[in-house]
Amino acid sequence: MPRTDLHYDLPAALGALLHRDTHYADLFIQPGGLWDQWVNARTRLHDRPA
Repeated sequence: MPRTDLHYDLPAALGALLHRDTHYADLFIQPGGLWDQWVNARTRLHDRPA
């Protein structure tokens, strides 16, 4: 999840993890967790002026 350049597969990977193992996925989706950090980093990258 620290790799913000992998935007094309992380949502699908997290979705698959949620489908297979919700207890383990909870480690990623808790408030302020890795998913929130990844989304915030992606948002900051897109908000930069060109």
